[in-house]
Amino acid sequence: NIVLSAYGDYQSYQTPTKYVKAHDVITCKSLKLDILGPLKSYNNENNQSIVLQFNLSDQTFLFTGDIEKEAEYDLVSYYQSRLKSDVLKIAHHGSNTSSTDLFLSFVYPKIAIISLGYNNKFGFPHDDVLDRLNISRTKIYRTDYNGTIIFLPSKKKEKWLTYIPY
Repeated sequence: NIVLSAYGDYQSYQTPTKYVKAHDVITCKSLKLDILGPLKSYNNENNQSIVLQFNLSDQTFLFTGDIEKEAEYDLVSYYQSRLKSDVLKIAHHGSNTSSTDLFLSFVYPKIAIISLGYNNKFGFPHDDVLDRLNISRTKIYRTDYNGTIIFLPSKKKEKWLTYIPY
């Protein structure tokens, strides 16, 4: 199955496709994915990204796609303290168009995951984003330095594992 934002413009697929927006829920066996965004249609395609939150092994995870400041502000305005999450997948590969002070103050993650390529042409993650995360003492995992990042809920102690495949 393919899950896409209800507000995006996509080609047609021959695979079963579900279009989601804020307030939808996707259930995968015992895992419930709460769709928090997009809250509306935006002019900026990045803000059409699916934002989802779920609980796994007493941890709350927030995945933010490529949302930028406008969508972050709307999420904060609408959800406020409900955004609080232990783990945040940093939006837009650590671009300075995302991860604002306001947004991070509501999410207040213990762990941040930044998905990006090594030595990427955009210079991601942006130093301002890293500074904001470091000020709040958020532990940062980055795919450019750490490789694959795995959460192992069945482990009793250290549940995070990284693996560089080269």
